[in-house]
Amino acid sequence: MICFSFDLKGKVALITGGAQGLGFGIGSELLSNGVRGVTLVDINADKGKQAAKTLNEKFGRGKSIFVPADVSNSSQFETAFKVSIRHWGGLDVVINNAGIVNEIEWQWMVNVNVVGTLQGVFLGVKYMSAANLGRGGVIINIATVDAIDSLYVLPIYSSTKSFILDVSRALGHHVYYDHSKIKMITVSPGATNTSMFNWDNFSQGLSNTFYPNLKKFKNVLLEIVSDVARDIVNILKRGNSGSVWVVEDGSCYVVEFPDRKCMRKNRYVKC
Repeated sequence: MICFSFDLKGKVALITGGAQGLGFGIGSELLSNGVRGVTLVDINADKGKQAAKTLNEKFGRGKSIFVPADVSNSSQFETAFKVSIRHWGGLDVVINNAGIVNEIEWQWMVNVNVVGTLQGVFLGVKYMSAANLGRGGVIINIATVDAIDSLYVLPIYSSTKSFILDVSRALGHHVYYDHSKIKMITVSPGATNTSMFNWDNFSQGLSNTFYPNLKKFKNVLLEIVSDVARDIVNILKRGNSGSVWVVEDGSCYVVEFPDRKCMRKNRYVKC
């Protein structure tokens, strides 16, 4: 893994899903840590404009801009990158945070969570890669603890986040860093107190015992947005490329994945 400290002073960051919740929290935390500017990208224009205004009022005029875009729409998303880079004169950090939970309209969820994140990764590499005369930098992809321990009440959501985790681990390999000078890091928070979850959008149609099983999840203690955002920024500064971090229960730690042969329970027996 690539290991070095990343100094945020004077850097520029682009955050998807930045209009509210965790994305907005990350933007605030980055500005608290000395970044020069933050671009918030979100499909919700009203909340996005207000979010940028709030950050500018708190941290100083001109510290944040908002660019409306649907991350699943390639042309809109690339336009957001171009507007951001033209405004700030460069880009150093991409936080692929945009995501939704909707097991009913699962195609939409796959487009946002998987396609949107992948496009954010490729656009980040395109515009930050040292091989393309960029400055290098860091890309953080937001997954979830459910990407590691699949949550049966959210089978498709968990799978979209597992995809994000796996592709981030692969692209975090040193062969990619050696070429681009971009660290790729995955952060998997526990369930966080945002407006992301709507209990009507769970997979109740797949089992007649779904709702009785769902009750125990409604009382789960949620992570505090500001705490998760603080940990994500600390990870950004010191995390290794290819590393996977979990943020839950007030703690933050790296996950080490064992060799698959270590997980073998018994020898294969031909049926």
